[in-house]
Amino acid sequence: MRCERKMGTITRALPTEPGKRTDRTSPHNGDRSQKTKREILKEAGIDPKHSDRNETLAEGTEEDFDKDLEENKKTGELTTAKVIQFEKKRKMKNSKILSSLTH
Repeated sequence: MRCERKMGTITRALPTEPGKRTDRTSPHNGDRSQKTKREILKEAGIDPKHSDRNETLAEGTEEDFDKDLEENKKTGELTTAKVIQFEKKRKMKNSKILSSLTH
């Protein structure tokens, strides 16, 4: 599972649409010399859905990831799906906290 997390860290850094203009003064103006994330994943034989799951694993801190692993070990069910579930719950909790602080 740590390898999947590492892979997610790497694939998150891939450009999704290189050369796409982000404003009117972009010097790239549609340059397609770089491959897109989708093209890179396809060439590597990586399923985009699997890549998305790995990227979700990589979203939290290393400390939170370790806590999730330990929590899952206690329940006897150490699966990627369970760890992703923990990450999504943490993300929702954090967004609620941030929302309450801004209102």
